Amino acid sequence: MFKDCKTGGYNLEGSKASIERLTSLVLLIAIAYTNATLKGKLIRIKGQSSYINRFRKIKQKLTYNSHFWIGMYGTSWIISHEEVREWVEELMRLNLNKLPFYLRGQRAMSIIQQAF
Repeated sequence: MFKDCKTGGYNLEGSKASIERLTSLVLLIAIAYTNATLKGKLIRIKGQSSYINRFRKIKQKLTYNSHFWIGMYGTSWIISHEEVREWVEELMRLNLNKLPFYLRGQRAMSIIQQAF
C-alpha cells in the first residue's frame, strides 16, 4: 500500500499539495484505494485475474500483482474494451479461427464487469 500511494499508482509524493489539500487528497486516495482493492479481490475470487494481469518472473519465482493493481488494471481493461469493441468485432468477422479465443475473453470481460 505504501508504494501504491507514493509512486506506484497515485503519486502522492509528486502532488506537492498544501496541508489542507494534502489531507483531502489522502482521504480521496484512501477511498479510491479501498475501491480498487475490493474490486481486485472480487476479480481474483471469481478466477478472472489471469486475464487482467500477467505473472512476472523474478529470480525464478512467479510473483502476483496485488488486489489493488488487479482492480486498477480491471478498470483500464473495461475502458479499453469499450473504446475498441467495434474494431475487434470487425477483425473477428475477417478471421473466424480466432473466434473461440475472443468468446472466451468476452466471457471473462462480463465477469469482470460484474465486479464494477
